Amino acid sequence: MSFDRIGRLINSETVDTNYYAALEMLQDVRKGIFSKSTTDIYKRNLQRVYIDRLAYLMTEDPTRSSYNIPQSDVRALVRGELSTLQSTLRSKRNSASNQVNKYHYEDLLARVDLILNPR
Repeated sequence: MSFDRIGRLINSETVDTNYYAALEMLQDVRKGIFSKSTTDIYKRNLQRVYIDRLAYLMTEDPTRSSYNIPQSDVRALVRGELSTLQSTLRSKRNSASNQVNKYHYEDLLARVDLILNPR
């Protein structure tokens, strides 16, 4: 998940609507990482890395990108995915099978909140 990759997917949508859309890719990644399978230490680590990457896409200055991020839909799409993720995390926190997973989802919610509402 990089500025250029998402930018190219957005550009491809202007050529042919049958291309794999940027939003579709972001949704597929989120759904795969937060699937209903068991949440063990490896899945928790993957989920944290995923949120770190979304934070990067929201906050970093893409000076080395060949794509004009401030003028694009990239951050709007990422922001939308973060908002959707908040709902998913609240649900998972409330139905967590153990205390470690509950704390994990609370931590992820706090991270997402900081990305969307920096202090």
